Amino acid sequence: MSTTLARFFRAALCALAISGASHAFAQLILTNSPAWNGGDYITPFGEPEIATVGQTFTADAAHSELLGFTFLLKSDAGGDVNFRGYVSAWDGAKLTGPLLFSSDVRTLPAGTNAFQPVTFVIDDLLLTPGAQYVAFLSTSGLFDAVDGTAGLAAPVLSDTYAFGNLVIALNGDDFDTLFENAWEEIFGIDLAFTMEFPGGAVPEPAAFGMIGAIVLVGLASARRLNREIVATA
Repeated sequence: MSTTLARFFRAALCALAISGASHAFAQLILTNSPAWNGGDYITPFGEPEIATVGQTFTADAAHSELLGFTFLLKSDAGGDVNFRGYVSAWDGAKLTGPLLFSSDVRTLPAGTNAFQPVTFVIDDLLLTPGAQYVAFLSTSGLFDAVDGTAGLAAPVLSDTYAFGNLVIALNGDDFDTLFENAWEEIFGIDLAFTMEFPGGAVPEPAAFGMIGAIVLVGLASARRLNREIVATA
């Protein structure tokens, strides 16, 4: 395993809790963030190497119209981190088909030492029940020759979302390779995330073995990467 990948899975602690995140368009919430301890994160996302980070998920009949998603970021090292948020279909290893959502450019300023919720509002994106998708961030196409990395909140010591995984790509500034080359899927580790859908019947969280989390029903690919790469601060 490369040194870069090993560094990507170091955990750190901070005092910030997630309670301050706002949900301007909250209706039916899918989240594993209550299982996050408020401090653990993965890093380095950004320029120059690990340019793309995401969370896979599978739609079902009750969760087939995506209204938005949120990840939590803080500065790690170097300069500002410029990125966009995306949603795409997922073939189990990489992006497939055209992008379904692409945001405007967002910037995490250097020195942002507390986790910031970054929310992407989507105009009613219809998903196919049973199909796999990935919500992700990428700096590719936005490199400015100044290295800058961020950490993303993640409950790294337990599998908090049973039907998806953290995925990463060391694709540098080349966005097209996200459709061509297999990403690394980190089995049993998820980003801290929130996804929002139109209101409806909310499944009982306990039925999925998660406290305070609503889980999408479906299958997720589980390609691997041994869990010994996780280090706890």
